[in-house]
Formats: sequence, C-alpha cells, structure tokens
Amino acid sequence: MHSVTYDGYSFLVDGKRIYLWSGEFHSYRLPSPDLWLDVFQKMKAAGFNATSLYFDWGYHSPKQGVYDFTGVRDLDRLLDMAQQAGLYVIARPGPYINAEVDGGGFPTWLSTTPGHTRSADPVYLEYSDEWQTQIDRIIARHQLTNGTGSVLAYQVENEYYNGNADGRAYMKHLEGKARADGITVPLVGNNNGTFNAGDAALDVDAADSYPQGFDCSNPAKWNGVPDISYDHVPGKPLITAEFQGGAFDPWGGPGYEKCAQLINDQFANVFYKQNIAVGATGQSFYMLHGGTSWGWSAIPQNYTSYDYGAAITEGRQFDPKYAEDKLIGYFTQSVAPLTKTDGLAGELPPVVRTPDLR
Repeated sequence: MHSVTYDGYSFLVDGKRIYLWSGEFHSYRLPSPDLWLDVFQKMKAAGFNATSLYFDWGYHSPKQGVYDFTGVRDLDRLLDMAQQAGLYVIARPGPYINAEVDGGGFPTWLSTTPGHTRSADPVYLEYSDEWQTQIDRIIARHQLTNGTGSVLAYQVENEYYNGNADGRAYMKHLEGKARADGITVPLVGNNNGTFNAGDAALDVDAADSYPQGFDCSNPAKWNGVPDISYDHVPGKPLITAEFQGGAFDPWGGPGYEKCAQLINDQFANVFYKQNIAVGATGQSFYMLHGGTSWGWSAIPQNYTSYDYGAAITEGRQFDPKYAEDKLIGYFTQSVAPLTKTDGLAGELPPVVRTPDLR
C-alpha cells in the first residue's frame, strides 16, 4: 500500500516529494500491445517518471452494454506495462476526451440516444455511469494506493469549463461515481482552474497550455512564453495536465515536419524550463508519442497520421527534442529542491527567439 498526497508545492508518494515529468500516449493509436512497452521504456529512458493515458469509451463499446477489453483493447496489459517500465500513470477516462478522435471518444451508439451529453441530465448520466463502472474497475485495481499498480491520479472529464450549477452538478456526479467505484487516488482535471474551488472542486484542477496553437505553417515564429502560475492556488501544486509537445496537422496543412520544427528542442529548452521557473512541479506533454488514428477514428479535420511532431515520432523514432526532454527530465529528477520552491515577486522578461531551423 502506498499513499498519494499533495500540498501547495508538489505531489508526495509515501511522504516523499516528486516532480511529475509526464508524456501523453494513446494505446488505441498504436494497436499493437507488444509495442506499448517499447514506447514506455523510451519514455523512461528520457527521464520521464509518468505517462498520461486517455481511455476512449467508443473504442471499447461497439454498442450499448457491450464492452471489449481484450487484445489491442486490453487495458490491464497496458497498465501493467506502464508499471513494468517504472512509470506513474495519470488515468484519463473521460467520459469525454476530445483527443481529436471522432465524437470526442463518445461511442457512436450514444449519438442515437436521448439525453444531453456532458451535463447533469440523468438520461446521459445513466450512460456515462455504465462506462465508468467498466473503466473504473480496471483503473481501481491498478492504483498505487492499493499497492497493485502505478496509477497516481484520476482525471475527471476533460477540458470542461462549465462552472455553472449544472456543470458543477455534472462534475460532482462523476467524482462521486469514481469514489463509489473505489478510486482512492487524487482526482484531477485539466480545466484551467475552473474546479479548483467551489462545489465539485477537484483535488487539483491543472492547466492546459498550447502557446503556439495548431498552425505549423510558420515554424520560425514563436508566440510569447506563457506564465502558467495563474493557475497556482494555495494548498495545491502547480502542474500542467497538457503542455504543448507538438501540434496536430489538418487536411491541407503544412505537414508534421513543420510541426516538429515549430515545437523543437529549442522550444522545449525555453518553454519547459519557464514552467519550472514559475514553480511547476509537474508537467505532462501532449503528445510524447502521437501514433496513428486507425479505422477512420480521427475527427473530420485531421487525417490518419497523428504524428503530432512529437518527441517520439509516429514510427517510434526520436525527434531531436527527445534529447532535450531527456536533459530537462533528468534535471527534474535529480534536483530535489525543485519540488518545494517559493516564487519571487516580479515578471520574467519576454523571450525572443532566434531560430535555427533544421
């Protein structure tokens, strides 16, 4: 059995502070279980100590009441491999995930049912409860707090900014369902602080940040370097649930090579270190390995490749920023005082980029 706690500085495992250095991976975009461990081991070799995993409801449920967790959909095997590689897991089961998958991860059959999705509508909640029952029993048995796995945190919903009464009732229902299903690790979000306080507050509601957006056509130009400390609230650590690790490319776009040039090793050197400078003790990069959107699963705006210009390419090779990720990753794991710092007053000067295009 292990404990997972947190305070205003960092997460702690068994009372020891950790710097979460995490990368996003989607098993459904690499439907070959024998290769999942390869990706996890490459993450670990680059200094990562955690991985963030979306679970796609529609990928596992071809029709209402039917769920498939076998073969390429075997999430027990996926979570076992993450643990085997020595990675903590941030589990992200939705129900809605976005992830540029068709329907945001909702199953096709849900579109033919009554009920208002992503709301406290009891008709919809009956369906979402069905999904949570199925996925939570898998996640629960892989929790670090049970001593049987490495799941460190559980994300409730995804990029949900509806902080009105109905939105909070919806989030409270999802949170209650997770706890009733035996989820004991911290409940987290990526809603940029919408649920860091008030009714239905999560343990930690982290920031999503994509400072360069998703247009890779001008890879020599950077937007400003963000200060994510706006999301730091007393008593909770400052972490990023998603920070830019690349960008998706639309039909007719400039191509993933340009995305890799835009979000390159220099970008990692400046932007990821800026997050450390403002006090972040956890960073998760979207994507670390993008993969492929098989079987017409991509949203209409995107084509089959989801390479993302990520540090580990679609073919599982290394983009140059993989080496920079490794340098910073080893730094975060070696310099323990990074997990407990207090910021100084004043603003950091703007960063102007002098590009070195490869």
